[in-house]
Amino acid sequence: IGIEEDPVTGSAAGALGAALSGHAVDDLLQLTVHQGHAMGRPGVVEVSVHTRGTAPVSMRASRPTT
Repeated sequence: IGIEEDPVTGSAAGALGAALSGHAVDDLLQLTVHQGHAMGRPGVVEVSVHTRGTAPVSMRASRPTT
């Protein structure tokens, strides 16, 4: 129908961060997610997940400021 898929999403990157939260060091997991390359529309999302033990308690996903 002509509806294009969003190549870079904070919701997908945030879900990945939450899934990986068991690997946090000092209750913080930070990662940079690269998406959209296969579609020719690359982008980057930075994710920070604060944890308590291995459980995520807050997450932030944002575009880099540079």
